[in-house]
Amino acid sequence: MGRMTSGGDLLAREVYVGDGYKPFGELTAEDARALAEQFSGLSGGGLEQKVAPVGRAWRELAETIEQHGATTVADLGAEEAAKRAEQLRVVPPGGAWL
Repeated sequence: MGRMTSGGDLLAREVYVGDGYKPFGELTAEDARALAEQFSGLSGGGLEQKVAPVGRAWRELAETIEQHGATTVADLGAEEAAKRAEQLRVVPPGGAWL
């Protein structure tokens, strides 16, 4: 199965934030910051090496949304969303979780 990187499919991909799921394209800067916070403080067994880059990527997404005067990820455009999706683990690295 191919990667889910087409604009509409990627933006519709659900992400758990707060107390439920939201489509990736509807995430706001506030949502991205909340996701970044979930990764802060995780450590042990080398875990920080795996999660720190993801937390940074969510913080960078929040900053990008604000810098572009956007409201949501979708407002950044499908190309920008696709560029960030793997870093954010919205899609699995290399296209598969297994």
